[in-house]
Amino acid sequence: MNYAEFKTFLTDTLWRQNDIDLSNNIDTYITLAENELNRTLTIQQREVGVLIAPATEDYVLPTDFRQVMSLANMQPERQMGDGPMMNTTMSNIMKTRADSGSTAIAPLYYAQRASAGNTLYLSGPFSADGVGSLMLQYRSGIPDFATDDTSWLADDYLDLYMYTVFKHVAVFLREDERLQTYAAYAQSALEGILDEDLRQVRFGGSPLKMQNARQAPVTRHR
Repeated sequence: MNYAEFKTFLTDTLWRQNDIDLSNNIDTYITLAENELNRTLTIQQREVGVLIAPATEDYVLPTDFRQVMSLANMQPERQMGDGPMMNTTMSNIMKTRADSGSTAIAPLYYAQRASAGNTLYLSGPFSADGVGSLMLQYRSGIPDFATDDTSWLADDYLDLYMYTVFKHVAVFLREDERLQTYAAYAQSALEGILDEDLRQVRFGGSPLKMQNARQAPVTRHR
């Protein structure tokens, strides 16, 4: 399903094929739904692992970046002290850069999202001749369907996507009686997806084992 087909599907399901006002505004309500799902749909499918090689202390992050899950230095011999990379503040990054005159990498980072671009701020001697090697695990954003013309959200979780859009459309159409219905369907779909994802995390690494339905009685001696 591409973006144009998704919009047609929405208007057909709402029985609003000839509603010009809705057609002219449907892109906005899809965007509102995507913004909401960026906050609520915290599933494994949004987690991305990538090996990065910074050549400068200000590293440009992918456009779909939302949040750092973990960051590991793959060059411990170049690191200042032992221990994992730690999230800190921008002011601390700037202070560390100013105070450090060594050739070692400080185990600190700060990630910033901005309209002009996403940036990972590091403290260390990175250059074209001495690039870093970091394993970045980050949470990606919900696909921008209008821009990409493809979306795993529509392919895998169409019910959640549809009802989340419908919630915002109901406000536009002043269909207060349907708003609660759409919200309930969207919440039910979200809870089911999160529960399924949690079970995959819990049992994905090891086989399931049968357990007794009830405990065996304990014999007490007088």
